[in-house]
Amino acid sequence: MEQPAARALREAGEETGLERLKIAAYLGSRRYAFDAPVPTRIIERHYCHLICEQGTPQSWVAWE
Repeated sequence: MEQPAARALREAGEETGLERLKIAAYLGSRRYAFDAPVPTRIIERHYCHLICEQGTPQSWVAWE
C-alpha cells in the first residue's frame, strides 16, 4: 500500500508535470463522512506542504 506522503508526491508530480518535489511538512489528516450513496463512506484526507526544487514556468496549460 502506498504511504500518504509518497502518494502526495506522486499525485502532485502527475498533475503538474513537476519532477523535483519534496515534502517540507506533513500537515495532518482528517476523516470525512459521506452519507450518499448508502452505506456511509468514510474518506481520510492527508495534507502535505510540498516544495518544488526546480524552476517553474509563470503559467502552464493544464489538462485531464
